[in-house]
Amino acid sequence: MEVIIGDLFFCDDEQLEDIDDDDEQNPTDAARKKFVKKQNEKKNAMKLFCNKDDALVYTVTIKDCLRFDLAMDYVGIGLSFRQTAAAIQKAKDRTKTAKLVGLNDCIVGQYTRVLVVVTLQQIAFILDDESVWAMSLAGDGSTHRDQSFFDLRLRVCYHGDLVNLHLVALPMFQQHSAMNIFNLIAKFMDALYSKWRSKLIGVSTNGENTMTGRHASVVTRLAACAANNVLRIWCTPHQINIVVKAAVEAIDNGVWVKQVYTFSVFLRAQDNLIIEMNVKCPKKTNRWAHLSRLLNFYISYRRPLLEYT
Repeated sequence: MEVIIGDLFFCDDEQLEDIDDDDEQNPTDAARKKFVKKQNEKKNAMKLFCNKDDALVYTVTIKDCLRFDLAMDYVGIGLSFRQTAAAIQKAKDRTKTAKLVGLNDCIVGQYTRVLVVVTLQQIAFILDDESVWAMSLAGDGSTHRDQSFFDLRLRVCYHGDLVNLHLVALPMFQQHSAMNIFNLIAKFMDALYSKWRSKLIGVSTNGENTMTGRHASVVTRLAACAANNVLRIWCTPHQINIVVKAAVEAIDNGVWVKQVYTFSVFLRAQDNLIIEMNVKCPKKTNRWAHLSRLLNFYISYRRPLLEYT
């Protein structure tokens, strides 16, 4: 409760103080306002969680179950907190249901955190079950809406059934170094289930050096802290990317793949050609599947492309 919900989902005080300020006229006041705003967000997010006499058990009281259930239904289908609040307000206006009044994005965030806490507690119960003697983690970093996060999945055998769970998507406020990622995972797992090191037998990642390096990568650090030998599993498409990238860069000392990319950039800027052919040239990225689609496009439309060029 305190570590995951109250800490990992928010910037700490030192990180808040390092937030860049955009107000050139009075940067000190603007930075202070931003600092106070972030602190208030964290304080408001924890309002629903109560513990008496510093007990280890937290309780939450939901006064309006209809509003809570409806908000979680909307969040569950992918609406943001602000969209959920607006949708419920529209439902309140249309149905004249007084119980739905007074909802905003802050309250929706509080409701969602309640659901996250309950779900994580159930996962902790699963990990502590006698039938679970081993576990495997799978992780990868990404960015969504300009927010970096690390996504973590959990695989266990629970009462004879293989359970594949999306564990958490933790926001990352620091650089994506191996040490920072490992500390983030370890801090989360220690709070969720303190005995995880004795049950960890597998780690799945992509092929980035930060994740799979032999000396100080995330996987190496996880394997070193585990009580058992750990099976390391690479993401197969990422391995293919590495092989394909090395292969195409070896063709004519990299000139060929450079021309493939340059020609695709040129074609994507030719509006008249796109209108005439009724198709747009695919993008060439570092993904091997994207390179395949681009080359197939060149082959399929080679005649009109040659005539145009």
